[in-house]
Amino acid sequence: MANKSVLRFPPDAAPLAAIGAAVIAKIEVDAAVDASLSGSSPPVLYLPTGDELRGASTILRYFGRVAQREGFYGGSDPIAVCQVDEVVDYAPTLAIGSEFERICTYLNSYLAARTFFVGFDLSIADVAIFAGLFATGQRWDSIRKSPTAKYPNLIRWYNTVHAEAPDLSPSLLPFSRKAAQALASAAKRGPGAGEEGKGGGKGKEEKGDGGGRAGGSAGGGGGDQPAELELPGAVYGQVVTRFPPEPSGYMHIGHAKAALMNQFFAEKYGGKMLVRFDDTNPSKEKDEFVESILADMARLGLTWDKITHTSDYFDGLIAMCEKLIREGKAYVDSTPKEKMREERMEGIESACRAHSVERNLQLWGEMLKGSDEGKECCVRAKWDMQAVNKTLRDPVYFRVDASGLPHLRTGSKYKAYPPTTSRARTWTASRASRTRCAPASTTTATSSTTKCSRTWVCGAWRCGTSRASTSCTRCSPSASSRGSSTTTAWTGGTTRASPPCRACCGGAHCGRPQAVHSLPGRI
Repeated sequence: MANKSVLRFPPDAAPLAAIGAAVIAKIEVDAAVDASLSGSSPPVLYLPTGDELRGASTILRYFGRVAQREGFYGGSDPIAVCQVDEVVDYAPTLAIGSEFERICTYLNSYLAARTFFVGFDLSIADVAIFAGLFATGQRWDSIRKSPTAKYPNLIRWYNTVHAEAPDLSPSLLPFSRKAAQALASAAKRGPGAGEEGKGGGKGKEEKGDGGGRAGGSAGGGGGDQPAELELPGAVYGQVVTRFPPEPSGYMHIGHAKAALMNQFFAEKYGGKMLVRFDDTNPSKEKDEFVESILADMARLGLTWDKITHTSDYFDGLIAMCEKLIREGKAYVDSTPKEKMREERMEGIESACRAHSVERNLQLWGEMLKGSDEGKECCVRAKWDMQAVNKTLRDPVYFRVDASGLPHLRTGSKYKAYPPTTSRARTWTASRASRTRCAPASTTTATSSTTKCSRTWVCGAWRCGTSRASTSCTRCSPSASSRGSSTTTAWTGGTTRASPPCRACCGGAHCGRPQAVHSLPGRI
């Protein structure tokens, strides 16, 4: 913290423009609500030198001056610098509700022949207006998304800034008005609230608060809930939860429930909540959905520690797929879709299962290029075609996107993608387990299909083992014969040498490191 500036501000008065400028300029700042500050108090920036700067515009201009970004404060042209100052001074008028549309009309006409407000580069003038519009929340969102395009030049400029600085909107969401109110509420409760949620509280206070803002939703609601929800074996301060929406639509009630549950456990155990967008389907996903989901999370009072995307891991996922192909644990299948479905239902192995590693790698290369031959292929895991759970009969792990549409973040760089979010989460989660080794992580409850899938991938990726060591007798009856004795029941009875996997079946632990398994979901 000694080399990082500290920014503190009162609830409902976050200096969004300054925060956004710091993000764009890659200036490390510890920004947070200070509940002790009154609403009329200006934000304060505490510099590592011991100096202090006060006022939103002052702090914004400071970040503009120290940024190593061309033209961020008008460059070396004194006239451009003055023009930037003029726009920065004008931006706060967007907060005047009765004048909002008149101001938008003026800004729209001003941008008729301009890409940015000053010069040809993104500057703090653009950040100030962007933050001013962003702060109005639903009012600006409804105008921007309206099919009538009331302010086309202003909307075009807003989208340009978003494309130029894609991290700007996500960085502002945790400090929006409602999120700031929630942060202030949490700060007033103090660190003791989380400890009470663990069972050390007193009387009704323990039940009512629930150890976090989401306590009512996650615990069943109200001050008469019978008991706190727990994560068995979780270590306080080491819990990492993850909310993984797919950006193919708007947030719905299921999303809200999952996000609130994740935040509840993160707060209860003093941990972190991550947001990871499972962007593996270019034909359905849009930036609009990403922004909308984040905005709705902020409206629910949710905060998060980090935003990532499955596409951040595409190179690693491709490398992992090739690794499994080389080790004979996956193969490339060119069987027509209908025939593949029929074979899966009947438990018939594909003829392509017998391909040599060399042939599989050749077809894999065609998939990566998106060639006509590659479009007819998919990568399947070598599991058990006799599995009772038919979705686990050599499931598909990669396919070429038939739409040919560019990915919302990576464009046309990749041609092959994991086929569904559940598969992508499995691969990415195994990567996270290997590198992060979180002692306790969770999402909300997931199907046994996904959990068993993840167990297999973790085994293949972490230990180089085949499914034989991670098989589950519930999903694959043939697995029961691999041990030294026979499993007669899920509880009690005789236990085989490698008991059922707790992560996928709820039975005894299979012997894998605890970090590989979910508490109660998966990483």
